[in-house]
Amino acid sequence: MGYLAPEYALYGQLTEKSDVYSFGVVLLELLSGKKALHVTNDNQPSLVTDWAWSLVREGKGLDVIEDGMPEKGPSEVLEKYVLVAVLCSHPQLYARPTMDQVVKMLETDLVVPSIPERPIPLVAEMDDIERYSSSGSIQLSSSGGFQSFTMESSLPRDRNGDGESSGSRTEGR
Repeated sequence: MGYLAPEYALYGQLTEKSDVYSFGVVLLELLSGKKALHVTNDNQPSLVTDWAWSLVREGKGLDVIEDGMPEKGPSEVLEKYVLVAVLCSHPQLYARPTMDQVVKMLETDLVVPSIPERPIPLVAEMDDIERYSSSGSIQLSSSGGFQSFTMESSLPRDRNGDGESSGSRTEGR
């Protein structure tokens, strides 16, 4: 799941930029030493793409690099690789470069374009899901803590609000 472009995973839409997404995920794995879907210190699932993007957004792109990796090249080059990987793994199709553009960014001094904002990734913890199944409402929050939402079940209710029918139904209207 972590390697599939969102448009393919959600809608079955396969484009040339779907492979660009997968390339970005693999590059992030190589640079960070983390799996595409990994477990955080507090035992919560996390996508390497969301984790890396939040670090880049905070201006800490080099923090994506695994310990011991800096000996592999100059920090400017490694940071450029991180930026390219984050750009490639953007969840929105329009924001990803083509593979031709990726190669040019990696092989030349071409500047990596600014990385567009990402939609808020929603993450539900198992405790929240279990609570939802018993209470009918769930609190979802983004992995970066940017915004939270409450979703409530909207079961059809009758006029009495108890969910049971109180009147007789007339047939043949």
